[in-house]
Amino acid sequence: MNIKKIFLKQAKNLNIKYFLFVSSVVVIIGMYGKYRCTHIKDHKDILEFSLFNGSKKYGLDGWSISHYVFFSVLGYLYPNTLLPTMALGTVWELFETYVGIYQPKIINGFGFCNSPTSKNGKKIWWYGKWSDVIVNFLGFVTGKAIKQGKFSLL
Repeated sequence: MNIKKIFLKQAKNLNIKYFLFVSSVVVIIGMYGKYRCTHIKDHKDILEFSLFNGSKKYGLDGWSISHYVFFSVLGYLYPNTLLPTMALGTVWELFETYVGIYQPKIINGFGFCNSPTSKNGKKIWWYGKWSDVIVNFLGFVTGKAIKQGKFSLL
């Protein structure tokens, strides 16, 4: 079976609850960005911390944990949607990269915070990372394994 057929077969497992769940996380990210721009001193992102010594070099930080948890939940709830879910995660990273580079005015204040201490007068926290795609995959596989009883924490 080719990839396109597998993708389409798996896409049939997506339902309105899947899209509502994913959309709710996007809304929460937007709300956090707005809150960060308006309420947090110097717009410090609480998820921009190193997981271990030198982890920034690999693009691993607190956001990696959020990706892992989110995709673990998706893998658990929708174990037969690997390809569409990974495609969605990859599109999100491309979107973050685009937004970080071009800074569309429509989302100003949701991740582009005015900051007199920054070089260009703005603090930007939109940036896509390929490490997130890998973390997404690992999270999805973990969630699926837990669902299928092939992975136990005990």
